[in-house]
Amino acid sequence: MNVTIKYFASLREKLNLTEEKIDLPMGIYNGEQLKQFLSSRGEVWQQVFNSTQTIQIAINQLRASWQDDFSENDEIALFPPVTGG
Repeated sequence: MNVTIKYFASLREKLNLTEEKIDLPMGIYNGEQLKQFLSSRGEVWQQVFNSTQTIQIAINQLRASWQDDFSENDEIALFPPVTGG
């Protein structure tokens, strides 16, 4: 399944990556599975996705939960919690 993943704020800085188009392996259909896949990419990825830091997810620019499914060609945004001020 092809998706676009966008990384924001501290995630972008830690991963040194703004956006990627990726063909996900079979069996990855929701945010929780995506998080496990991304954390398998290496030490920095493990630190980001296995840390106690809360990461938010949006699918096609709508706030989502990690259990929500996504589809072919969806845009997935990952970002730390947003605070107002």
